[in-house]
Amino acid sequence: MIVRFRAGSEAAERAAARDAAGTEHERRLGAAGLQLVDPEPGVSAHEAVERLERSDHVLYAERDVLRSAAVTPNDRYYRSQWGLQMAGFPRAWDLTTGSSATSVGVLDSGVDFTHADLAPNIWRNQGESGDGRETNGRDDDGNGLVDDWRGWDWVDDDGVPADPNGHGTHVAGTIGARGNDLRGVAGAAWRARIVPLRVLDANGSGRVSDIITAYAYAARARIPIVNASMSGQHFSQAELDTLRAAPQMLVVVAAGNESRDNDVTGSYPCNYPLPNVICVAASDQDDGLAGLSNYGRRSVDLAAPGTRILSTRPGGTWGLMSGTSMASPHVAGAAALITTLWPEASVAAKRAALLGTAERRPSLAGRTVSGARLDAGRAVSVEPSESLFPADAGIDPARPQQSDPASPAPERDATPPRLFARVIAKPTLRRTLRRGLRLRVRCSEACSLRIVLTVVRPRAAGSRAARRRVVVGTASRWIGRPGARVVRLRPNRRVRRVLRRGRPRMLLLRALAVDRAGNRAKLRRVVRLRR
Repeated sequence: MIVRFRAGSEAAERAAARDAAGTEHERRLGAAGLQLVDPEPGVSAHEAVERLERSDHVLYAERDVLRSAAVTPNDRYYRSQWGLQMAGFPRAWDLTTGSSATSVGVLDSGVDFTHADLAPNIWRNQGESGDGRETNGRDDDGNGLVDDWRGWDWVDDDGVPADPNGHGTHVAGTIGARGNDLRGVAGAAWRARIVPLRVLDANGSGRVSDIITAYAYAARARIPIVNASMSGQHFSQAELDTLRAAPQMLVVVAAGNESRDNDVTGSYPCNYPLPNVICVAASDQDDGLAGLSNYGRRSVDLAAPGTRILSTRPGGTWGLMSGTSMASPHVAGAAALITTLWPEASVAAKRAALLGTAERRPSLAGRTVSGARLDAGRAVSVEPSESLFPADAGIDPARPQQSDPASPAPERDATPPRLFARVIAKPTLRRTLRRGLRLRVRCSEACSLRIVLTVVRPRAAGSRAARRRVVVGTASRWIGRPGARVVRLRPNRRVRRVLRRGRPRMLLLRALAVDRAGNRAKLRRVVRLRR
């Protein structure tokens, strides 16, 4: 359990509250009064929370829930860093390629700090480095951790934050792989220092107690930027309090990969209404919102490239991955470049610079706060100022806290768009396998369109078991004005095998249109395939 005691409570009063709840103290956490406690044998998590909150000395108690890496892996290699180019980093590098004076914390599954593309840029804790202090078995800097000279591993509780998963190493490479060295890839900030803060295990999951302890560690070490490419559906007051207690630290987080609206279903830490948090959606190679990405006109700040991103992998290799986890480090890297040029800029000014200079894209209108995709070239070319993207433009007031359901929603036109769709030419199985399916889609007003085509077939011939859906194709389009658009959905190789084997006669077409005001229209059509 995570418990926060009221200010002014004595140690004896806290101990009495823990004993009455059947819990034992494990360790202190980030913000004042926060502790991690363990329920005694026979005491359930629900019972422990209820008992703790009965105490007059407890402000709140909650379960220590999991966070998961927001990632959609793809193991195909592709030798092009299109994301850095589209997000304007070549123009930014004309002004700066980063500096070793700027550090970026990577809260993730660890980092392969021996990777040739990362090793020169790994951070060193000055209080634990030099004269053999790295491995002397003592807490030289007095922060409670022994030999944390290159970060810390809260999963294994040691000073070797290696990466058994690969997610953190990939994120670290996008932020700060060594550039211009004739090897591998270039990071967004070629010489920024990477601070490995391992909070996710080999499966890509981690507990909030470890995550908020890592936030507090980074804040104490005065790390100006932290990237947290992770998401989860559970709100945590303790995490919110810890982030609020570190206003001098810019925290860049992933929106999540469930293709859903975070304004409706919260994703954390993305949805915390804090001025030092930037939430990032993923854009694709067509410069539109990636199909896998979460979005939110009030909760997700901007987009950045996040599909088929080439970066570092453990074991001295490189590879492709997709997800909002890959988009977030582009923004963190751009923030590192801004910090290099303007080290005295406030967090609010840097945040406003990133959002205010981003390139507006029609496909992102109404899907993010800024309606724009990161433009690092423009972001570093202007002096950071809060006026670049003022707070009343929808950043903080428009992101109500989960615990405040009474927060008023902004007024908007409640009329949903009208959506129509039909198949061009009579579809046959053979034509669908070879050329895909062509659709004519019409929206009554400018709208963002999401289409999913699935084949529905039973688990076994003649079985009444639940049906299994196989996705044939997906598409995301922006229709900038009322009218029709032709969309082609092409099945990939795996889906073509499924179609040939199953020989289905029926496909299910589902479409979702969202207008600029956030109103939605849904459509379902059955598409029958001829032989």
